[in-house]
Order: sequence, then C-alpha cells, then structure tokens
Amino acid sequence: MSKSFNKILMEDVVKMTNASNTSHVGGCLSCLDIVNVLFSDVISIDSKNPKSQNRDRFILSKGHTAAIIYSALANKGFFPLKWLKTFFENGTKLPGHIDHKVPGVEFSTGSLGHGLSVGLGMALSMRNNKIKSKVYVLLSDGEMNSGSTIEAIMFAGHHNVSNLICIVDKNKFQALGKTKDVINLDPLGRKWESFGWDVYDIDGHKPNEIRLAFNKARKNKKKPSVLICNTIKGKGLKDFEGQLFSHYKAPNNNQLEDFLEGLTDKE
Repeated sequence: MSKSFNKILMEDVVKMTNASNTSHVGGCLSCLDIVNVLFSDVISIDSKNPKSQNRDRFILSKGHTAAIIYSALANKGFFPLKWLKTFFENGTKLPGHIDHKVPGVEFSTGSLGHGLSVGLGMALSMRNNKIKSKVYVLLSDGEMNSGSTIEAIMFAGHHNVSNLICIVDKNKFQALGKTKDVINLDPLGRKWESFGWDVYDIDGHKPNEIRLAFNKARKNKKKPSVLICNTIKGKGLKDFEGQLFSHYKAPNNNQLEDFLEGLTDKE
C-alpha cells in the first residue's frame, strides 16, 4: 500500500529535523494537516510551469517551518527528493528558513511579520491585472504580535481584497512561551471579523473541516478570508506534542526510530 501524502510529509519532516539536528519540528507538525490539504486539493500550481501567470501563490510567513513546505514541493515534483537529505547542511539548496531560490517558493521569509504584507501586495497586483488566482499566506499565531501583520489585516479588509486567503496556525506557542502568556490573542476570530474579514475558526487537524473552509473561502468575492486553525504543537510525535521545547529540540535517533515504527503500524 502506498503512503498517504500526509504520512509522507510527516516522515520527511521528522527525518529532516533529526538528520540536521535542527529546530522547529513542532511548528512543522502543527501545520502538517493544513499543508496536506492545501497542496493536495486546493492550491493550483504546476511543477512543469512554475511561473505561470495564472498560478496560485503561496507564502510561508512562518519561514522557520521550511521543512514541511520543502517536503510538499519535492513530492509535487518541483525539485528532486534527494535534496531533502541535505536540509540545513553547509552548501545545501534547502536552507533552514524558506528561500525563494528553491523551485516553487515565492518569497523568502524568516524574520516574522512580513509574509501577509507581501501576500497582500501580490493579491492587489493580481486583482488589478485581472488574474483570477488566489494568494495563500500561512502565519504563526505569534505573528499576530507584529504591527506589520495587523496593518496588513486592516488594509486588506478595508480594500476587500477577496483573492487573499490567510491561514493562522494557532498552536498556542511561540518562541518564549505560551501565546496567551506573551500576548493573549483571544478572541482572535472576532478581531479579524472587526477588520472586515470572513473568518473560519476550525480544527486544524481535521482535513474535512480544513477542505470545506478552503472551498468556502475560494468562492468569496467580497472579503478576504482567514482560516484560524486550532492545532497542537508537535502533533503526531510522541513526547513533543503540546511542548514548548518542540520549537527548538530535534528528535533524537531513538525518538525517530519509535516514530517510524509507529507510522508503519498505522499503515
């Protein structure tokens, strides 16, 4: 039996962070179900024509979780799968923060708070040029702390930029602690609504909910849309779920082995 795209993404991410002994497995896994649905069923991109004017655009604003997007793009044929084995190594083509030089990547990010503003600019340009494609931007919940993010939210709502779809990975953690303790975001949905957005407050680990929300957002012709995806940091990796250290710690060899055995048992 062939592996599902979801399991391929998960296996790639855990292997990549283990081999490179680097950070952010928790944030990769919290948005994995979102990325799975987005790249399997929603976004219109073509590895054979990656610069098509009519393509959808995707920006990973939380650029530190590059591994999950590299896996998605490699498995969709944008570059060789063997590149994944070099993630974060010296001289690699796949640096730890997402890079526009990688085939299929629209914009380099890393310093948080820029992705939505760039996506908004793309969406406005596309609307002005009668391009009917969509722009998708994936944010961390911690990025709600950034003034540039709030400015983009206000501007997009005021100008009814309906070809812009934002996704918030609300995994409730950021670099230095729980989001509610750093700056409490709730009620997050009502805040987005107050700026003129259509809001879909969903379970970010239920593919059917995610898919339905994307389908509704794509049909919206009047407002920008946001999917607030309630997720679990480190989802699917034993001992890492819901833990702040999953932002920094890589799975060791024993944890990788246990994870791969568990993944095989579920197939």
